Amino acid sequence: MEGLRETLSNTTASNFKQQCLDNMKSINERLQNIPPRIDELTNQLEDVQDDSKEDLEQRLKQAQDELRKLQKSGTDPKLQEQLASWQTEYKKLSNSRQVEYDNKKQEYRNAIDKAQDQISEAKGKLSELTTRRDTLKKEIEALEKDIKDLRQQYHDLDKTVQVDDTCPTCGQKIPEDQVTELETKQIQEKAERQRKIQEQGKAKRQAYDNKVAELQQREHEIEAQTEHLTALEQHLQQLQTERNNLQVAEPFQEEIEASNKVQELQQQMDNLEAPDTTEVENRLNDLQSRLVKLQSAERTQERIEELKQEEKDLAQKYESWNLALQNVRDYIYSQAQLYEDKVNELFNDVRIKLFDQQVDGTIVENCEVLYKGVPFGSLNTGGRINAGLDIINAFSIHYGITAPIFVDHAESVTITSEVQSQLIKLVFDENIEKLTAKEG
Repeated sequence: MEGLRETLSNTTASNFKQQCLDNMKSINERLQNIPPRIDELTNQLEDVQDDSKEDLEQRLKQAQDELRKLQKSGTDPKLQEQLASWQTEYKKLSNSRQVEYDNKKQEYRNAIDKAQDQISEAKGKLSELTTRRDTLKKEIEALEKDIKDLRQQYHDLDKTVQVDDTCPTCGQKIPEDQVTELETKQIQEKAERQRKIQEQGKAKRQAYDNKVAELQQREHEIEAQTEHLTALEQHLQQLQTERNNLQVAEPFQEEIEASNKVQELQQQMDNLEAPDTTEVENRLNDLQSRLVKLQSAERTQERIEELKQEEKDLAQKYESWNLALQNVRDYIYSQAQLYEDKVNELFNDVRIKLFDQQVDGTIVENCEVLYKGVPFGSLNTGGRINAGLDIINAFSIHYGITAPIFVDHAESVTITSEVQSQLIKLVFDENIEKLTAKEG
C-alpha cells in the first residue's frame, strides 16, 4: 500500500484503476499471441530428434575421408584430388545459399515477432492515453459547471441586503436596533460567503487550467501515438510481404564455375576406370542436408525458448498489475466507507448510503436514505416524518441556522427525533369545523 500511496500522489484512484485494467488488457493480448507463435515455430521444426550436431559432424568427416580414399584408388591421384577439392567447394557454395535463405527467413520471423510486440504495446499505450483524455474531458466539463454555479452563487449574494422588520411568526414589528443588528450580521455573512466562493472559484479555475493544459498534451500524444501505430502496422505488413516473397538465391557465378569444374573433372574421371562412389556420395549428401536442418532447428528452438521466457515475464507483469488493481479497489472501497461514515456522524437515526459495491468490486455513487435500517421509500408516514426531522436537524447544526418546522399529520405520529428548531404541529381534530386565527 505504500507504493499505492506514492502512485496516487500523481493521479486519482479511478484513473489508476483504469490504467491497471488497460495494462492488463494489453498484456493479455500479447500473452494470447505467444502460444500460436510457439506452435507455428514448433511445426516448422525439422524431424531431427535422433541427430546430434557432434555426431553428424563426425560422421560427415568419416564419409569425406572414405570418399577421398575411394577416389584415390585406381584413379589419377592428382585428378582425384582436384575433383574432391572442387566438389567440396561446390557443396560449400551451394549450401551457403540455403543457409543464407534459412538465416534470412529466421531474421524475418524475429523481426515480425518484434513488430507484433511493438504494435501490442503501442495499442496499449494508445488505449491508456485515450482513456485519460476522456476522463479529462469529463473532469473539465464538471469544473466548468462548478465554476458557473459558483459565479451564479456569487451574483445571487451580490444584492442589497434586506431585512424584514416584521416577525414572520407573530407578525409584530421587530425593534430597530435588532433590525440593524440583523442587517449587520447578514452583511458580514454575505461577505464571508462571497470570500469563500472566490477562494473556491480560484481553486476551480486553477484546476480547470491544469486539466485543459494536460488535455492538450494528451491530444498531441494521441496523435503522435496513432501515427506511430500506423507506421508500425505498415512496417509489419512490409515485413510479411518480404518474407512471403523470399526465395533461395540464384547460384552465383562462382558456384556455377565450381559446378562446371566439377562436371569437367568428373568427365575426365569417368573416362578412367574409377571405383563406384555413389553410395558414399549419397550418404555424404544426406549427412550434409541433415546438418543444415539441425542448424536451422537449433535457431528455431532458441526463438521458442525466447518466446516462453517472454510469456513468463508477461505473466508476472499481469499478476503485478492485477495485485495493484485489487489494492486500488480496496483503497476506493475504504475511502468510500470513510466518506460515508463521516457524513453519517451528522445524523442520529438516519443513515445515508452514498456508495454501492458491485459484484466485480467497482464502487458506484448512490444516495439512499435509510431510517433505522429501512429504506426511505419503504417507510410509513411516521418514519418519513422522523427521518425528515433528523435530516433537518443535522443541516441546522451543520450550518448554524434554525427555523420553525411545520409537521403535518402530527396527530398520527410519535415524534422521536430530537430537533433544535421550534416544532409547529398541524393536528387534525374532527370536532373543529372552522379554523380561527388568534393573536397574542
